[in-house]
Amino acid sequence: MMRDLHPSVGFADGVIRVVKDYEGHADLGGRGLVLVPCAFAWPDVIVLTARPNVPTVSYAPRGVGRLWARRPTPAAAALAEVLGRTRAALLAQLDLPMSTTQAAAQLALSAPSVNAHLQALRAAGLLAARRDGRRVLYSRTELGDRLLAGR
Repeated sequence: MMRDLHPSVGFADGVIRVVKDYEGHADLGGRGLVLVPCAFAWPDVIVLTARPNVPTVSYAPRGVGRLWARRPTPAAAALAEVLGRTRAALLAQLDLPMSTTQAAAQLALSAPSVNAHLQALRAAGLLAARRDGRRVLYSRTELGDRLLAGR
């Protein structure tokens, strides 16, 4: 269950690890752990361990990125015919900056596969990339926005 919860969350040897931009350690001391799916946590994970609160991990439930999505338009179907379904879906998914790992989790694909698609879309000028600490965030360019809109 923990493996599929979020790309930043892992569980091994009785220890839950959450990859964040800072380091910390919390011994829950038998207080338990509450897992809270939260649309507003997307695309990150929110961790609360300070007493007197109950230790909590809030994460984005699978598919939350599509919560407000519109139905595919004829232009989107035509775009999938030209780019391929995976690249068209990836282009549509990147309305907010996202790392390779986050995009892979959202599309239920492997990170290396998504990375290859991201590089191809970036080389075509449809995506831009910027470094944020140890990760690279991808987002659509103006050209990508226009192509997605069918203009």
